[in-house]
Amino acid sequence: MKQILLTAFCIFISCVSYSQQISITITDSLTNEYLPFATVYLKNTGIGTTSNFNGKAELKLKKKERKTP
Repeated sequence: MKQILLTAFCIFISCVSYSQQISITITDSLTNEYLPFATVYLKNTGIGTTSNFNGKAELKLKKKERKTP
């Protein structure tokens, strides 16, 4: 039983550490209104998403795709 729990725990930890999720809200810089259906791309990766009706979007990155400015 302990070995099964340990194996499940290791798989769970590896899945959690494998990816990152970035949540953003896109607004107009002049009016501060949400921008629905705006397209966002992460430069030089080909990863992108579109914001929802409330201007919210999420990008999911694999560990090797993470970049720092």
